[in-house]
Amino acid sequence: MVEIFFYHITENTVQDAIAKLLAKAMDQHSRVIVRVLGADFMLNLSQELWSKFILHGIEGEEFAQEQPILLTLSAANINRAELCFLVNGADCEDYEDFDKFKRVVVLFMANSTQQITKARAQWQEFKRKGYSLTYFQQKTDGSWFKNNVD
Repeated sequence: MVEIFFYHITENTVQDAIAKLLAKAMDQHSRVIVRVLGADFMLNLSQELWSKFILHGIEGEEFAQEQPILLTLSAANINRAELCFLVNGADCEDYEDFDKFKRVVVLFMANSTQQITKARAQWQEFKRKGYSLTYFQQKTDGSWFKNNVD
């Protein structure tokens, strides 16, 4: 069954937090799809990732299906990712092959009431469906610690 990780970002920008987590995923040779809300955010995230030398593609570009990391607005898992990152309130229930993911990572900002509300609703829905849930909160140094919540 899919593991669901929630990352509560308190110290960095969402772009910085994503970059660090994607670098870790790349070290493990994982394929990742990053679903975001909004084309502008997706393009800004792409620029940020390139500035950190994190190789990726954007849905709709040539060879998108071959990218180890793919930024997308849609629910299509065209790069056959094992990991799915949901950013800024993006959903995943419309993924037809949701249960093929090894892990889903929900990232949300502490300073966004809308994102916190969305993450809480996602937590409750995943819990209701019986998924394994883990919550990580950011330390002041930018690292993460596992916080036991229910």
